[in-house]
Amino acid sequence: MTEAWSDLAVHEQGRKRINATGLYAERYATAQYVIARHEKEGLELLRITLETDHKEALPVFSFEKLAREFLRSGNLGVEWYVRASYNGELVSLLLGPYVDVEWILPNPLPKPLAAEDALLNLLDREHFVCLLLARGESKAG
Repeated sequence: MTEAWSDLAVHEQGRKRINATGLYAERYATAQYVIARHEKEGLELLRITLETDHKEALPVFSFEKLAREFLRSGNLGVEWYVRASYNGELVSLLLGPYVDVEWILPNPLPKPLAAEDALLNLLDREHFVCLLLARGESKAG
């Protein structure tokens, strides 16, 4: 994992204890970057299909430059762009229109290394959402 991602919090959900992996070394909400485009139905976020089980992962970047490099390497088309997003919006997206996304892929490498990187750095959606909510609480507290 990259240095920008570190262990940040442990959350309890009922009797199940979840060890969440943190997004950044600091606890304050900073922008995260996703790759998006506008469709008739609204905002569409880029998802990557994982080769191992054909499930989808949402790439999330801690730095705009990383997201731009990833976008440039993918030759996705001019309609795709890098979009800043904050905790509340990401939680809303992951619990709403993107509830089917099971995995978050933090700071993926551009192809062809992305497939190997994905298996090492995947976070499940539940842990990622808990992390985002915890980061919001620590800033308010």
